[in-house]
Amino acid sequence: MDVNQDGLSDMLMPYEGCHTPCQGAVVAMNNGNGTFTIVTNTPINGSAPGAAAFDVEGDGLKDFVTAGTDEFTGDPTKTGLFIARQNADGTFAKPVFVQLSAPAGGFPAVTADFNHDGKLDLAFVDGTNVAVSLNTTPPSACRQRTTDHTVTLCHPSDGAVGTSPAHIVSHATSSTPVNATQIYLDFKLVFQVSGGNLDTNLALTPGNHRLEVKSWSNGLSFRNDFFLSTITSGGGNPPPCTDSVNFTVNICAPGQNANVNSPVNVIAAAKSTAPITAMQIYVDGKLVFNTPNVSHINTDVPMAKGAHFMVVKAWDSTGRSFSSSRNINVQ
Repeated sequence: MDVNQDGLSDMLMPYEGCHTPCQGAVVAMNNGNGTFTIVTNTPINGSAPGAAAFDVEGDGLKDFVTAGTDEFTGDPTKTGLFIARQNADGTFAKPVFVQLSAPAGGFPAVTADFNHDGKLDLAFVDGTNVAVSLNTTPPSACRQRTTDHTVTLCHPSDGAVGTSPAHIVSHATSSTPVNATQIYLDFKLVFQVSGGNLDTNLALTPGNHRLEVKSWSNGLSFRNDFFLSTITSGGGNPPPCTDSVNFTVNICAPGQNANVNSPVNVIAAAKSTAPITAMQIYVDGKLVFNTPNVSHINTDVPMAKGAHFMVVKAWDSTGRSFSSSRNINVQ
């Protein structure tokens, strides 16, 4: 599990032994050279704890969570979760104890979005029972990592369940200018934008997906991998945006002369007799969006208030290009 979003797998290690404290759990960060550094140690009274790292409050940083008995009172009836919030620099705050009404302890601990609300929950074993603790923490504003060459995934949470399109927001931190940011869907490049800030909607088929947000700076790449499950919404998904005429682009949204808010949701599809190799969006003559090897797009484009001329352009493998345009007014 990549706890600090540097592209390296880190370790969560529950422990139990004849020392003080007897039980607990630690987070050890991967240094990238075969060694690890312990960054937080949470002692627990009671049985060996379950441990997990996930974004509890939706601020883009994974926190450290263990289950057990309150270490401060030693009261065996006072069980719950210890939550160590991750700071923007990769360190962890002192754990805060949250008491639960049901017993909490044992391992392994499993994280999943059990109630499909976009937030990760926690399940753990207590004797012969399985207890589930639903995450009711209010969402927080994204906190961008300060560590060099990292990508903060603000939304969605790694392992969340949601409907399509998925709203993906990320920020890259680098000591040198970030040239581009990309999204890989199931190991295939599906989206690219200039700079280090990304805010887009990505159409996903129902099922489990692996996604990767990768940023580039001076030829060096750094990334944040995450998993997302997509389900069909209860009311049914709207008809997809398609185009039935060759060498055309159909802009399904926004409409001509539409009054819209920023960011502007742009939905379009392209069709050709040859494979589509790129789709682009131009606003007032400036390229603001480019994505390769897709024949449809569903993305949000930030625009200043006022009247704009927007062009959606497609290219096929023969080098042919074709486009459609809209006059829109951003309120």
